[in-house]
Amino acid sequence: MQRRFFRVLATVGIISIVFTGCKATPKDKSVIQKDTNKMIQKAKETTEKKDKKEVKDEKKITYAYKDSFANKTKSVRAKIDVKCEEPDKEYPIIRVTPREFTQKEVDNVINELIGDSKFLKLDYEPSKKQIEDEIISLKKDYQDGDPSDLLASDRDTVGEVIKILKRQLATAPDKVEEEEASRKLVDYKSGSRIRGYTKEANGRMKYLDIENGCIPGSVDLTYTYMPQKDSQGYDNDHNCQAFKESQLRKLKMTQEEAVQKAEDLLKKLHMNNHNEFGVYEVRKAYDETMLLKEHRKNDIPFAYMIIFTRNFNGMISGYGDQYFNIYNDLAKPVANYLNDTAKEDSNSAKDDGYAMEWNRETVCVYLDDSGVTGFRWTEPCKVDGTVVKNSKLLSFEKIKGIIKKMILMKFQPEPSRDSLTVDYITGKTIKLELERIPEKGKKLQGLYVPAWNIYGDDDCIAKKKSKDFGDLNMKNEKLISINAIDGSIIELPRDAGGIG
Repeated sequence: MQRRFFRVLATVGIISIVFTGCKATPKDKSVIQKDTNKMIQKAKETTEKKDKKEVKDEKKITYAYKDSFANKTKSVRAKIDVKCEEPDKEYPIIRVTPREFTQKEVDNVINELIGDSKFLKLDYEPSKKQIEDEIISLKKDYQDGDPSDLLASDRDTVGEVIKILKRQLATAPDKVEEEEASRKLVDYKSGSRIRGYTKEANGRMKYLDIENGCIPGSVDLTYTYMPQKDSQGYDNDHNCQAFKESQLRKLKMTQEEAVQKAEDLLKKLHMNNHNEFGVYEVRKAYDETMLLKEHRKNDIPFAYMIIFTRNFNGMISGYGDQYFNIYNDLAKPVANYLNDTAKEDSNSAKDDGYAMEWNRETVCVYLDDSGVTGFRWTEPCKVDGTVVKNSKLLSFEKIKGIIKKMILMKFQPEPSRDSLTVDYITGKTIKLELERIPEKGKKLQGLYVPAWNIYGDDDCIAKKKSKDFGDLNMKNEKLISINAIDGSIIELPRDAGGIG
């Protein structure tokens, strides 16, 4: 769980996301996911016959779709040119439920990543000096930037936060004594957690934040060991400008070596003893703090970012609509204290809809020449069994017709904006993967089903630009996800925070 407080780095231009080029999937009857019970029956239609046949060697099947189309007003213009080869294999349906981290899993992470270093408590009452510095920083940010970027999660205005800090000054200690943090999960709010940091001999600091349902439905483990003491976090080349190789600081480690080290780490943590995870993608992650320094623009430090997703029966799963960033915000004692003393939202523990917003299980490992600089494990799940071993899939010809229809429907702007923007959709990649959908009538249960995912760019161009209305360019997005069994559209979970 990210605790981004007061300040938001503008390195990647995330602020432009307020522009409404991206639209939620329409609630049309042809778009909403269909009855999962009927889908399961459809998936089983030819399974019994196929199971009786002799299993042959897997052969590759080529799928290709090339087309250009637009809506009537030309406000949505799509160009699709995708191709992939998939093995002729069994495509299962897997039932899963969310779970929390066990103490054994936590012990493995602490032993491997924290080691024998003194593990210090993050949750302490800040000193007078720390509060005074925060007030000065807030006032400066308020004067120099947009106040909407500086709000705490439960405060309405920066001025209100400053008033709270001033009241806190009266009882704040002059000096804070370091206190060791627990290495065991401790009850907190509606769940349990571990939070702490270390001071390393090289001047760098390690931060660990493990949260088991402290916010209902959110289970997250974040570890950072950033290259610079003042590093704020990583952003990656799918979210911000992808730099030329000549602009990047050279690493001795190759991408292949980074992948191998990441896979070795998961084995050391006993997370991948039975191929529970597979490497989904490798990206470059940039140190955001260094990006802000102009003199570093031709010597940009980066780390390899290896994304793992769940692997079921030899078939890899996709991930949700996630930014995959990782932040070092745990270094802010005043923010930590205010977040911990804020009143819990009484509705969050009761709202089943809120609790059901669990994302796909994902692991990200960040590596540079110094070793592991970041590790993120989010939303672990428990496998409850295989519902269908080998699903019957719709023909790809039918899938192509659904792609065209649903892209136009999904990206159709509101009537008031139809004449203001042109949305250019470019489909570049198609993959047959597993996607998780909610199971009918079971709020805390999901099904991983085979799905066609199209990835590419969404460039929404404003015809008339203004201060509050401009272009929105989303690169390497999952444009659409189609259930390969019944052709329904799978609505992707939205995550406004970094999940990396």
